[in-house]
Amino acid sequence: MVNASRDLLKEFPQPKNLLNSVIGRALGISHAKDKLVYVHTNGPKKKKVTLHIKWPKSVEVEGYGSKKIDAERQAAAAACQLFKGWGLLGPRNELFDAAKYRVLADRFGSPADSWWRPEPTMPPTSWRQLNPESIRPGGPGGLSRSLGREEEEDEEEELEEGTIDVTEFLSMTQQDSHTPLRDSRGGSFEMTDDDSAIRALTQFPLPKNLLAKVIQIATSSSTAKNLMQFHTVGTKTKLSTLTLLWPCPMTFVAKGRRKAEAENKAAALACKKLKYPMDSSWISPELRLQSDDILPLGKDSGPLGDPITGKPYVPLSETEELRLSQSLLELWRRRGPVWQEAPQLPVDPHRDTILSAIEQHPVVVIAGDTGCGKTTRIPQLLLERYVTEGRGARCNVIITQPRRISAVSVAQRVSHELGPSLRRNVGFQVRLESKPPTRGGALLFCTVGILLRKLQSNPSLEGVSHVIVDEVHERDVNTDFLLILLKGLQRLNPALRLVLMSATGDNERFSRYFGGCPVIKVPGFMYPVKEHYLEDILAKLGKHQYPHRHRHHESEDECALDLDLVTDLVLHIDARGEPGGILCFLPGWQEIKGVQQRLQEALGMHESKYLILPVHSNIPMMDQKAIFQQPPVGVRKIVLATNIAETSITINDIVHVVDSGLHKEERYDLKTKVSCLETVWVSRANVIQRRGRAGRCQSGFAYHLFPRSRLEKMAPFQVPEILRTPLENLVLQAKIHMPEKTVKALLSHDSGSDHLAFVRAVSGWEEVLRWQDRSSRENYLEENLLYAPSLRFIHGLIKQFSENIYEAFLVGKPSDCTLASAQCNEYSEEEELVKGVLMAGLYPNLIQVRQGKVTRQGKFKPNSVTYRTKSGNILLHKSTINREATRLRSRWLTYFMAVKSNGSVFVRDSSQGSGFTHPGFPRLSLPLDDGRRATISLSDSDLLRLEGDSRTVRLLRELRRALGRMVERSLRSELAALPPCVQEEHGQLLALLAELLRGPCGSFDVRKTADD
Repeated sequence: MVNASRDLLKEFPQPKNLLNSVIGRALGISHAKDKLVYVHTNGPKKKKVTLHIKWPKSVEVEGYGSKKIDAERQAAAAACQLFKGWGLLGPRNELFDAAKYRVLADRFGSPADSWWRPEPTMPPTSWRQLNPESIRPGGPGGLSRSLGREEEEDEEEELEEGTIDVTEFLSMTQQDSHTPLRDSRGGSFEMTDDDSAIRALTQFPLPKNLLAKVIQIATSSSTAKNLMQFHTVGTKTKLSTLTLLWPCPMTFVAKGRRKAEAENKAAALACKKLKYPMDSSWISPELRLQSDDILPLGKDSGPLGDPITGKPYVPLSETEELRLSQSLLELWRRRGPVWQEAPQLPVDPHRDTILSAIEQHPVVVIAGDTGCGKTTRIPQLLLERYVTEGRGARCNVIITQPRRISAVSVAQRVSHELGPSLRRNVGFQVRLESKPPTRGGALLFCTVGILLRKLQSNPSLEGVSHVIVDEVHERDVNTDFLLILLKGLQRLNPALRLVLMSATGDNERFSRYFGGCPVIKVPGFMYPVKEHYLEDILAKLGKHQYPHRHRHHESEDECALDLDLVTDLVLHIDARGEPGGILCFLPGWQEIKGVQQRLQEALGMHESKYLILPVHSNIPMMDQKAIFQQPPVGVRKIVLATNIAETSITINDIVHVVDSGLHKEERYDLKTKVSCLETVWVSRANVIQRRGRAGRCQSGFAYHLFPRSRLEKMAPFQVPEILRTPLENLVLQAKIHMPEKTVKALLSHDSGSDHLAFVRAVSGWEEVLRWQDRSSRENYLEENLLYAPSLRFIHGLIKQFSENIYEAFLVGKPSDCTLASAQCNEYSEEEELVKGVLMAGLYPNLIQVRQGKVTRQGKFKPNSVTYRTKSGNILLHKSTINREATRLRSRWLTYFMAVKSNGSVFVRDSSQGSGFTHPGFPRLSLPLDDGRRATISLSDSDLLRLEGDSRTVRLLRELRRALGRMVERSLRSELAALPPCVQEEHGQLLALLAELLRGPCGSFDVRKTADD
């Protein structure tokens, strides 16, 4: 029996998915839970599962295993064998189209019309009240075994937990009817299975609060208790009945282990019901409108988002505004000694000048030197002016920062300075981390990307009084794009005040862009900083000549960093320098890890006396915050950072700054058409900023690892990012913010590894989390070389992108994106189809794999492999799984990003694509001639060239047109809104495409020479 079970699982490796796919395809439903019921029994040694199959006829099969999931798979595999014997699966276990399943219906006495509705006598999925004596042996292929006494007791316990009220069963018989049940009062009676309630609860996490707010707003009542009433009964299983009296009498029933759980499920069902259009008979005559009076649903009909809190924006009434302003004034008067004890900063004497300029001009540029206090003090000055004048509720300021760590740290500093009474009025929002302030007298610190996102839901920034763009001199592409939007926004919201703050830079250029707005210069304060350049450093270290790499800098512009020199300098400062922290600016992560490793090896047993902290954008925010902590007495802090620590943040105990003079900068290579992350010299403005980190709180020292002559050759300012990077993403963002556009294009996200391997890694992690076993989680991370914070970050991105897809009207609700049984994920397990979509979507990122090459000397190397793109040859990075592949499914790969490093272009992520993927290519050329043979190629490159007979080419051309129509219809309408005939056509088309991509394809053996 064991061997037979293993053979079944070999033949059907994913039996549960296969069963769901067959029934879903046949019945046209997104899940088959009503047709497949798994009943579990805990035996003394093994688990038993009885699978009740409700379609195409009632059959029961059994499975056994050491775990519940194993037993379910055994039973499902036996059921798959039955389905195959009945002719519901092909010879290779392939699926048929829906039309063929309708033909097969007559064989089992199941007319096609009856497939779409549960039988009146059939219990719902969650009804498991079955007597053990009634369980009969399964059909052919089933695994049968008699129940012992102990198993019977376990069975009864399991069934008691699954028992539901009879009213829930009655609702199942009516679930496909558009006419709701009516109670004795003429109201509707809504009941559904527990799975529907759980799905509704995921869509509405706080349903009772939401329902109460809706009723209060709709009825203008101060309470909703009289219009929504809960009645809960039961002991072990609670059954809650929610009665709604608005907009008409309705009743919702749900169950749960606890009272709160049952009530929340019932409320979630009510929220789901109220979300969709109601039956016209429910609406009272006085509320009905003529069809001509109903305005069409347009882009601006949705509620505005509140940029401060993120909730729907509702303007404050005059009474509420006055009450908030008076409350803020009282809080300000008793704000405590923190504000009074705050140190005097250089910006404070210019307070009246700055506030008057902001009051009188829509745009003001503040050029404040390092250490003047503009970042922390100016938002507080604005809040103080409004609060003391009795209009504090009108002051809602958004302050952007270039990096997440600066937004969080500055918000915490300002909150501390304002004192405990006003701490709730300061907040921050960065990606995947948010602590918004209360509305009315609010200071919100966020990244530039967050504000760009807020502009999508509130294009005129209603409810915001000031926008402060800090560190505007950095000229990153998001900041420049934000300035473009804010300039146009002034016409929509003339009352909005814009403040641009810069430490160094061409401030007059910003003034000219905004029509000659005033520029206020504020001198900074810095403690004395003694500077040392490379020649001075080498003399201190006893080196009489430049190291090889730095000597190279004297004659050429190539940038290379000697990590040994950096390590020697840090150790020299530690041995002979003043006490205090050391901040070392390095270009990137590899250099940070290299210096960290060298320091740890050099310090050896004395490492406990040092606190070595790497700072990089890829490090979790919690770890980055460690740089602000004061080390214990006798411990020296050594911070190894990129330019992330260059502006906006202050590390109080830093005395020594080591400046490598280098940083990573993204540039666009016009020749190869790819983005290059290159190590380049910083500008003189960057050098000033880095030097200033040493003199913020005490006298300090700056060590520049380049000669004075190099300083003179440096550019005065950085080249703006918008002039040196690709503009495709910027164009997409611009289209999002164009008012005439209604469909929003979504940006693709970066993949750190090969695409499907990454998906499996994240899916495996989610599965491990369900076990709630710490050792299992740690083993999974260790075995797969994964990092838990990164996986949590990715999980947050998945949720965010699900919301994006939902907001673009591509799915009915965000949870559909991650729900395997959702209709939109019907083909998510078709790997070849997924890779085909990737290849078409990422085009022209296409790689052609070639076997053999001719050297410059004219010799042919048959075992050499070359990887060619539209722009030229590239190399596969060792991080991609296709680098070491000895056999490829096809000659084409797709990738997301190519990076140029040290003169070579590398691809870090790649996916093999089927040779039949080409129908989805945007630039595919399909000839129209009627000859016997035809050539298929790409119109903009020679990477793909195939020959075929004219009939095949014509079929491919028709398939391509059908795919185009399907995509266009799916973008124009929600999936659920498409007519059934169109949905069926799409299903058949996708099934055909999946079958085509799964078909046999000539593999490609990769033979590599030693030098490859």
